[in-house]
Amino acid sequence: MSSLGSTDLAGLTTDDKNLYLFYQRSGYIVEAFSEEVGPPTQTSVQVAADAQSGGSPLTAYYVKEDMNYDKHSTIHMIYLNKEGHLIEKVRRVSSDKWEDAPKPPGHAAENSRITSGVSQKGFERESSHGTQVVFFVSREEHGKSPITELRRDNKGNFHLEHVLSDEPLSLPGTHLACIVTRENVDLYHQDHDKNIKWWRYEAERKRWESKLAPPEAHLLLARLIFCPLF
Repeated sequence: MSSLGSTDLAGLTTDDKNLYLFYQRSGYIVEAFSEEVGPPTQTSVQVAADAQSGGSPLTAYYVKEDMNYDKHSTIHMIYLNKEGHLIEKVRRVSSDKWEDAPKPPGHAAENSRITSGVSQKGFERESSHGTQVVFFVSREEHGKSPITELRRDNKGNFHLEHVLSDEPLSLPGTHLACIVTRENVDLYHQDHDKNIKWWRYEAERKRWESKLAPPEAHLLLARLIFCPLF
């Protein structure tokens, strides 16, 4: 499984047994599959052919019952292509074919990273199961580069919201990590002093609040990036 030296990585599982890893090889983003927690297949499946030469930021997630695909289980992969556009690819778990999803809204900063999460039980009382969120850093406007959220309540297209837009700029190129549950969305990033910032959106209160990041927060961020929770 050779890869680009600066590749991003995204992993997921669909049933705690079958594992999927997404990474970049040259200008291609590929998928490696491991069945029953065994070794990955020797042949990788090409997912996208327009990745950035220096490595595209990417993220991937699993939806158990996707309302946009007749309640089939789906895998979504979102990345920044060589033109800097956000692109979403989707495939049904039961199929080998990757499909182009509608282009997500928003314009990511050139050095933005991407993270994503899913609440299979939904988020907030009025939302359906399988709420999907994606975070990235938007292009600078008026001296600020807001962290931006895409949210899809399991049906239709993503809708966009600039979150934390009144906060100071994040560290350029900061990694992002998030955890999504039915009650909360937790978001982590680095500020200009390289401190880990932890923000929580509570469904009940419908607002973002700053949380005190623990001293070991940099280790937590690294763990979330490479070992996503499902």
